[in-house]
Amino acid sequence: MEVVAGIATLGIGVIGAVQGRINGELALQMHDPLLAAAATMVVGLALLAVVVALRRGTWRSLVRVLPAKVRSRELRWFQLVGGLGGAFFVTSQGLAVPGLGVALFTVLVVAGTTGSSLAIDSWGIGPAGRRPITVPRVVAAVGTTLAVLLAVSGRLSSGTLVVGLVIVSLLAGAFSTYQQAVNGQVAMRTGDPVVATVLNFCLALVALTFAVLVEHLLVGREWTAPPAPWHEPWLWTGGFIGVMYVLVSAIVVKPLGVLLYSLLSVAGQLVGALLTDLLVPAPGVELGWQVVAGVLLTGLSVAVATMRT
Repeated sequence: MEVVAGIATLGIGVIGAVQGRINGELALQMHDPLLAAAATMVVGLALLAVVVALRRGTWRSLVRVLPAKVRSRELRWFQLVGGLGGAFFVTSQGLAVPGLGVALFTVLVVAGTTGSSLAIDSWGIGPAGRRPITVPRVVAAVGTTLAVLLAVSGRLSSGTLVVGLVIVSLLAGAFSTYQQAVNGQVAMRTGDPVVATVLNFCLALVALTFAVLVEHLLVGREWTAPPAPWHEPWLWTGGFIGVMYVLVSAIVVKPLGVLLYSLLSVAGQLVGALLTDLLVPAPGVELGWQVVAGVLLTGLSVAVATMRT
């Protein structure tokens, strides 16, 4: 089971990197990362509506099992807000990927992921309960942090690194890790990972809609309509990828644990990110040797994390 879960995690990591490029381009064309993230969530919810309609058990879990688990306090409020992490992550893709590239964004996410994963596993927030902080996991966390420093060194020395985008990417990794941990709890308590996915997308869309309205009222930014699906269909696939990502994550996080899941997911994202930046880079993004070296060091750190002590 653990081997299958690991392979699935690598796979969703690869498509997760592709999603970053898609959402980044959508944000550029709409001139608003928040609005682009909201559009992505709408597409994902449309797909989930079809899934729920075809799965009578999922609908029953949503309207009966989930409320019952909340009333009995088997699920607490802080385990139901994982969608906020998803909303932030998708928004960060639209904001940071056009300026950093998929590979550098992914490596930066690792720093937030590894540190928060150690804490979440130690506190027992994930569905597998408390997991010990072993030497290989600590070494992996240190290694991925060094990989981040190496990856950003080229931009830092040339003065082209936007510190704000770095901070956003680090926070995206941390929030995403918490999201996957509590999603695993919801999936385990309700017996249906689709429930966690629906809950995530609904909450994320509500939060993003509110953020877009506040942004429009305070900043006065005009809304730009996205390109029609029949003109550029690939820009509308981010929501479908997001559904697959959240759904698979909710299933595999229990057998793997939060840190190992996060690192394997990152490994897949790194492969996808390198290929994306090589084949279809964002405008103005160049893949420097520092980023490639950072990716390789991150991959080595992932290998260390899987070692048994």
